Amino acid sequence: MNCPFCDPRVVESQLLTENENIRVLQNIRPANRGQCVIVPKRHVATIRELTKDELISLITSVQSVSQILTTYLKPIGINYGFNEGQYAGQMVEHFHFHLMPRIEGDKSTLPEYHLFHRDPSIKRDLSPEELKPLVDEMRDVFSKNRPETSPEPHAGASRIVGDEEGVGSESKKDHHASVGDETS
Repeated sequence: MNCPFCDPRVVESQLLTENENIRVLQNIRPANRGQCVIVPKRHVATIRELTKDELISLITSVQSVSQILTTYLKPIGINYGFNEGQYAGQMVEHFHFHLMPRIEGDKSTLPEYHLFHRDPSIKRDLSPEELKPLVDEMRDVFSKNRPETSPEPHAGASRIVGDEEGVGSESKKDHHASVGDETS
C-alpha cells in the first residue's frame, strides 16, 4: 500500500497530535498557516467505512482542533471539508478531513469556494526544512492545550484531549474541550 497517511515517515514528520483512533497531520501543501488534515489511523477510503467510535473521535477531534487553532491563530473563518472519490477531488485514497483557518486578505490568493480543489499548478509540497518549523510550532500549540493528565503517546506530538474522560467531555481541572489534510 502506498498511502502517505499510513507511511510511518510521513506520520513522524507531520504528526501534530493524536488519540486512539485519529491523527492530526500538518498539510504538506498548506494554503494558510494552521491548515491540517484529520485522518483515521485505520486505513479507510470513505467516511462510510469508519466505525461509530472512529466517526465520533473524528468529529470531536475536528471540533477541538478548530477551537485550539481559533484561540491561537484568531482566523476570520475556517473551511472544513472532505472529498470522496477521485472525481470529487480526493487525491489520497485514505479518508481525511481538511481544516483550514482563513486569514484576512487570503481571498486574493485562494478561491472563495471549492477551496480544496485549488489549481494543482499553485500547490507545492513543502520541503522538509520548510515543514519542520510549522510542525514544531503546531505541536507546541497542541501540547499546551491538553490536560496535564493526558499521556503523550508520540515523542514531540501531543495527545488529543478528551479521550481519558469520554469523547467530547470537558476536563474537570480546566475547561479545555477535546482536541483533535490530505495533501491535495
